Amino acid sequence: MDLYVIAGFLGSGKTSLLLPLAKAVSESGRKMAIIENEVGDIGVDDAVLSGEGLPVKEIYSGCVCCSLRMDLITTLLELEREFKPDIVFLEPSGVASPAKVLSALQGYGGEIDRKQVVTVVDAERFRKLTTLDIPLIADGIHCADIIVLNKVDRVDEQSINDVSASIRELRPEVEIINVSVTNDYNVDVFIDRFIKAPPVKGEKPAKKVLYPARGGMEPVPYTHSMRVQTGSRSGKEHSSSLSKLIYDIGIGLEKAGCKVIGHIKAVVQTEKSGYLMASITSFGKTPDIKGRLPSGILDSVNITINIIVYGVTKDEIAEVVKIATEDSETIEGACYDNI
Repeated sequence: MDLYVIAGFLGSGKTSLLLPLAKAVSESGRKMAIIENEVGDIGVDDAVLSGEGLPVKEIYSGCVCCSLRMDLITTLLELEREFKPDIVFLEPSGVASPAKVLSALQGYGGEIDRKQVVTVVDAERFRKLTTLDIPLIADGIHCADIIVLNKVDRVDEQSINDVSASIRELRPEVEIINVSVTNDYNVDVFIDRFIKAPPVKGEKPAKKVLYPARGGMEPVPYTHSMRVQTGSRSGKEHSSSLSKLIYDIGIGLEKAGCKVIGHIKAVVQTEKSGYLMASITSFGKTPDIKGRLPSGILDSVNITINIIVYGVTKDEIAEVVKIATEDSETIEGACYDNI
């Protein structure tokens, strides 16, 4: 069994990259499973992966490198015993230290033939994030076997070169692949390198310096779930409403003093198949939309909002979300903030 850790800071595009990667593995005939770790009582990214028909095991309410270490080991053992996958993709939370994830895996007693870390770096936000006290950025670079520089379509060539140079100051020998998942740029190159031509068994990996991330600004996670009576909205109307909701939450958090957005995500699901997700990683930006809801009129939907930000309290986030959702006719609303 090969284990690949898809690491990277919040909002870097890990799940978006994992989608085509996992599909390519499935189409190649190899058995594949995904372990999704989210800091919250209800998942969002796992809904996206499951909605695309991929096999997902979820680990909630903490980080697999810390409080949920035994959950990770137990999940891996169960997968190996019951499913016998050829490849397992582990996507830890975007606030997880890759060094600590690797350390947690040292207690695994099963068979892992190959273990690699792919760190996804956000080209658009790299400069801003490195000026803040968020040590996970450097930690991910130090631990990486491959670095995927994502969102290169959103910056100019000079910025790409500058980010690459900064990465090579920490890891001169590491392989960097520039991609844009949104525009499907170089995604096939990544898949070819990572799946079709993996390192041969027994090959010595590049020397990496593994160290626990030092202290710094602490992320503040918040999850809110609600069932909304929509008044017979169509799927297109849901897309517009969800986009506005996420945008408004971002603006509200900025006014409340939020320093940086890890991510703000919301996913809409129905009792039928399909999903719709909106997300932002910067203030005042148009949310990214992915997925599709069933056609026709939808009387009610389930909405899950997952927020991880820096510089505000949980109570302040709750107040912003409350104001942003006031226009919805909500039933069975529930706030999950005991993280």
